[in-house]
Amino acid sequence: MTSSVTVVVNSLPIVYNVTGGGNYCDGGAGVHVGLSSSDAGIDYVLYNGGTIFSAPNPGTTAALDFGLETAPGIYKITATNTITGCISNMSDSAIVVVDPLVVPLVSISTSLHDTICVGQLDTFKATPTNPGSAPFYKWSVNGVDAGVNSPSYTYPPANGDVVVVAMTSNANCLVMLHTATDEVTMNVEPVYIRWSLSNPAWVMS
Repeated sequence: MTSSVTVVVNSLPIVYNVTGGGNYCDGGAGVHVGLSSSDAGIDYVLYNGGTIFSAPNPGTTAALDFGLETAPGIYKITATNTITGCISNMSDSAIVVVDPLVVPLVSISTSLHDTICVGQLDTFKATPTNPGSAPFYKWSVNGVDAGVNSPSYTYPPANGDVVVVAMTSNANCLVMLHTATDEVTMNVEPVYIRWSLSNPAWVMS
């Protein structure tokens, strides 16, 4: 006498790719996380690390969008067949990164400090903070445009000149206006000619 048992092997849900993720600025709306496609009769659940981040999303035979995600982390998706209970992990993951807000700043330093003698060339250098990849510099002297789009400017200043640099940043996630400024007021000392008794001659001092 013999007997037989029928074994039914249910197929696993088809594996699709997790999509979306990326960087966004702190306080922003977040970034989308989704799935490249889906199937009817399958529920899809979003995880961030080991934490469930969505209710089951029924498959639609099209791509799924789980919406905007703001929590940083590595997002993955599992698929469960609602009839058989068979589960598959979807391929890849979406990484969400929150970038901090930054403030653009700039400061001026001079090669000869801010007190020099008449006729001396002085080089003014802009040192930026959070300038981005392509900052724009604009120099002015006493309110009149000077120099070019360069982090430094050289000229012979006069006494009382006010040298200003404006740095326009193209950095991401700027918390304030894109343009930062700094200024320096020059003290230019006159050159005196005197007679030297120790070595008879006219000398400058």
